[in-house]
Amino acid sequence: MTNPDLAQWLTELDQCPASAVEQPLMQELYQQNPLFFTALSLRQRWQLLVGLHITLLDFTSANFSPLGLEAQHLPLPVRHLRLPLSQVLDALVSAGFELDQVAWSEELDVELSEQEEAACDQVLTTPESEALLQELLSRGLAFIATCDLN
Repeated sequence: MTNPDLAQWLTELDQCPASAVEQPLMQELYQQNPLFFTALSLRQRWQLLVGLHITLLDFTSANFSPLGLEAQHLPLPVRHLRLPLSQVLDALVSAGFELDQVAWSEELDVELSEQEEAACDQVLTTPESEALLQELLSRGLAFIATCDLN
């Protein structure tokens, strides 16, 4: 793998995460190092999870994520609120993957103060969220590795 190939793949990940997941280079990266994604930025890891989620939904023709994202909830630090992880991913797509730009009030259908919105933004970068993200990426990549995406 050459650096131009990786740079092109990262551009694809930024522009269309599902397309990046379907690229042979991603399979190659995974075969070389199943934890390759740990070298990605946090933003890129969220993008990769979105790409895996979309690709797995398409591949399995399911109405639910093989990763169980609908059943997993992200606990938010205000008012004991929780949001399904699948909805968090949709919100990140809407925010252009800007981790501090998610419209939490809109997603939760609850009026939040500026401070509460900022607190919710922080949850995407906590060690707990990063650990969950790593677990989901590992599971998703292992599942994709067994699929023939051609």
